[in-house]
Amino acid sequence: MQILNVNCLRHAKRAMIFFALVTFSSIVAGESVWIDVRSKAEYEKAHIDGDFLIAHTDVGTRVAEMFPDKETEIHLYCARGGRAAVAKNTLEALGYSNVINEGGIEDALQKRDLSATSN
Repeated sequence: MQILNVNCLRHAKRAMIFFALVTFSSIVAGESVWIDVRSKAEYEKAHIDGDFLIAHTDVGTRVAEMFPDKETEIHLYCARGGRAAVAKNTLEALGYSNVINEGGIEDALQKRDLSATSN
């Protein structure tokens, strides 16, 4: 059992390092960030691969941790745009200056000519 736990910890550590590198690479490269502010249940039904999932209620704390540069271009979307608007207001109140409410997930898909991934 202990060997299994060590292997799980190793995999978790690798995943955390990978996530940190991907996040850091996006920031350094000046790429825009796309954030789905819907619930986990909505995300599990359909989502856009590569986008971050951060509930609109957690966006202030999580974005500040992940993207400390307040000039990062951040695109937000939810089901129809309402929660993205709340998240946008939260981020702007924290000093983020380049936040865009893209509306709903369908709008975000269309804007980038993508398809959703369903589980």
